[in-house]
Amino acid sequence: MAGAARTRLAGAVRTAAPLWVFALLPSAGLVNGALYAPLLFGLGILVTPAGWAAYGARPRADGALLVLAGLFVALGWASIAWSVAPAESARRALQLSLIAGAALLLLAVRPPEGKTAKKLFPVMLAALAAGALIMMADRALGYKLQHLVASKATYAATKYNRGLDYLSLLAWPMLACGVAARRRGRELALAAILALLLAAAGKSTTAPVAMLVGGAGFALAVLAPRQVTRLAAGTVTLMAITLPVWLRAAAEHRASLAAYIKASGMHRLEIWDYMTARVAERPVLGWGLAAANAVPIRPAELAHYQFVVPQGVYPHQQWLELWLELGVAGALLALALALLVFSRIDRLPLRIRPFGFAAFAAALAVSLSNFEITTDSWWAALAGTAFLVRAAARMEAA
Repeated sequence: MAGAARTRLAGAVRTAAPLWVFALLPSAGLVNGALYAPLLFGLGILVTPAGWAAYGARPRADGALLVLAGLFVALGWASIAWSVAPAESARRALQLSLIAGAALLLLAVRPPEGKTAKKLFPVMLAALAAGALIMMADRALGYKLQHLVASKATYAATKYNRGLDYLSLLAWPMLACGVAARRRGRELALAAILALLLAAAGKSTTAPVAMLVGGAGFALAVLAPRQVTRLAAGTVTLMAITLPVWLRAAAEHRASLAAYIKASGMHRLEIWDYMTARVAERPVLGWGLAAANAVPIRPAELAHYQFVVPQGVYPHQQWLELWLELGVAGALLALALALLVFSRIDRLPLRIRPFGFAAFAAALAVSLSNFEITTDSWWAALAGTAFLVRAAARMEAA
C-alpha cells in the first residue's frame, strides 16, 4: 500500500510540476529573470526521480549533447592552468559543471503528454497575461515592486530586461504547444501579440530585436523548409569563425556610428575594441574561463575610451567571450553545439520545426548582446525552451 501511494504521489508530481513551473516563468520569471534557474533546474531535479519512481523510467540523455557538454566543462577546468585569473576560473568552472549537470537532467526528463501537455498553452497564456498586467501596474506605480524585489537596483525599470529576453525565446515553443494542441487562431494571435508588446515595453532593445529575429527565422523555415537548415548552419558557422574580425572593424569605426546608437551601444563597442585585440594575442586557448574582467587594458587604449574603466567588465557578447576566454577551441565547441541543435530541430514534426528555428534565432540574437557564458538563468532558459519544444513535438506526433 505504501509503495502504491508513493507511486501515485510521484506520478502526480511528474504531471503537475511542469505546469506549475511553466506557469511561473512568464509571470514571476518576468519580474525576476534569475528565477529561471531554480525553477527549471529544480524541475529536472524534482521530476526525474519522480518519473523513475512512478514509471521506472530512467532519464535518457542525448549522447552527442552529453559529449559536447563534457568537453566544454573539461576545457573550462583546463583553462585554470593558463588563466590570468585562476581562482575565478576555478569558481566558474565549478559553476559551469553544476549548470551543465542540471541542464542535462532537465533535458532528460520526459515531457508532459496527453491532457497535461494540452494544458501547457492555456496555462502559459494566462500567465503571460498576468505578467503583462504586473509589469504595466508596476510601471504605473513607479516600479515599486521592482524596488522590493531588487532593493539595490539603481534603475528598477531595467530589471525586467532579463525576464523579457528569456520570454523572447520561450514565446516560440509556447506557440508551438498551442499549434500542437489545436488551439484556436485567436488564442495564438493573442499570445504572439502579448509577447511582442511585452518585449517592446522593456527598456532594452534586445528583447524586441530577438522577437523580430525569431520571426525572421520562423518565416524562413516556412518559406524555404528544405534550405533553412543549410542556410542557418552556414550563417552561424561564418559568424562564429569571423566574429572577432567584424567586431574589431565595428569597434574601430565606432566614432562614425555614434549618431545612430545609444550610449550603451558605444560602451559595448569600446569593450569589444580592446577585447578583440586581446583575442588576437591568445587566439588558440584564450585567457581563461571568466577571465574577461582581468584581461589587460593598455593605457593607449584607455586614452581613447569614454565609457570603459580600468577595472574591466564582461564582454556583453557571448561568442566574443568564448573567443576571449577559451579561444578558438571554445568557439568551435559552441559552434558544434549550434549545429547539433539544428540537427535536432530537423527531426521535429513539420508544423513544429519553424518554431524550433525561431527559438534558435531569438536565442542567437540575445547571445550577441547579453549575459555571460556562465549565467545559470540563461542556460536554464535555453534548456526550458528545448523542453517545451519537445513537449510540442510529442503532442504533434501523438
